[in-house]
Amino acid sequence: PPVIHIMGEVDAFDALPVPAAVLDAEDKVVRANRCFEEEVSPLFKLRSMPFLDTAADTGATNALRDALHAARCAAAPKRIKVKDANLLTMRGADGFPVARHFDLTLSRAPDGGIVLVAEAVTEADEEQRAKDAEFQDFLQRAPIAMHWLSGTGHVLWANDTELRILGYSREEYIGKPIMNFCPDEEEIVLEIFKQLGSGNAIKDVPVRFRAKDGRIVPLLIDSNVNYTDAGDFNHTRCFIRDDTGRRVREAQVEMQLSEARRTAQLFDQFVSRTLHLIRTPCHLLLHNLEELGERSRERAAGGGEGGEGGTPTVGALLSSSTRLVTRIVEMTRDFTDSLRFDECATLVLHTAPHDVRQLARAAIDDAARLGLCRQGGAPRA
Repeated sequence: PPVIHIMGEVDAFDALPVPAAVLDAEDKVVRANRCFEEEVSPLFKLRSMPFLDTAADTGATNALRDALHAARCAAAPKRIKVKDANLLTMRGADGFPVARHFDLTLSRAPDGGIVLVAEAVTEADEEQRAKDAEFQDFLQRAPIAMHWLSGTGHVLWANDTELRILGYSREEYIGKPIMNFCPDEEEIVLEIFKQLGSGNAIKDVPVRFRAKDGRIVPLLIDSNVNYTDAGDFNHTRCFIRDDTGRRVREAQVEMQLSEARRTAQLFDQFVSRTLHLIRTPCHLLLHNLEELGERSRERAAGGGEGGEGGTPTVGALLSSSTRLVTRIVEMTRDFTDSLRFDECATLVLHTAPHDVRQLARAAIDDAARLGLCRQGGAPRA
């Protein structure tokens, strides 16, 4: 309904077919037409209290307060609308307060007061508005991003989910060319419009969008086209899913597979080397034992123990064999520990002081014995 500035006679004001009232500087009703008194409240009930007190809930209170402030502070008179305001009506002299919904229009009058026009909202209107609000909430807060694009590629609408993913406000996003937000994907976006313009739908098309903070956000797009009754391109219907999680999972799986392959290769190398280290002392041990058997037979035949001319004694051979057996035991233990890697065991290293000269001497002696063994000689102690 139009805003009515009270400049004519009172009879014309009373004849208005919609409830209308005038508020003073304290927001109290100082004048009301007949329709207002019949549908909202008799004037005498409102004269001594601010009209804001008729708001039936917090939402209506806040909306009405903001509208009154906007109407008074406007540089030039303009209409301020409040949709679906829930007001307490007190119809009749003894009418019980009943909450009803009104669409309000407020404007500053020439004398500084506020002209208020109220239009009752029918039950059918309330029901339809509730359905519309529920549907809009469903679209705006859906767990999937959605937007509409015009035939020229401009964003006509985007839901809250998409704005949250990319970090833009409505003013920064809606009405702008979609190409502004995916500058690295110009060829893909043009191909998408080509497919949509041909009447085809697209599904799971990867497009990289640039968020407000500069991040590159990988998205998957499903889309088709809404056409006008005349068959012309109206707008797209785009459903967008964040592809970051899938890509991260794929990268993690690939990294785990690569690490598993590397671990298996290192394990094979370790087992091969371990077995080689076990075989070498076994050969030396076998040679020593054979030599020990030969010397024992010579001693039994000659009645004395060897050892003359630098030939190793039976005791030296036994000592060497003992060291070799000890080494085999150590290698076997290490090999057993390595098998625990398949069970995701963690290798813990312990440090201890060692005499480097003693380790070097033992290594040289082992090398000497191995050389003699390969040449067919007797190993030294």
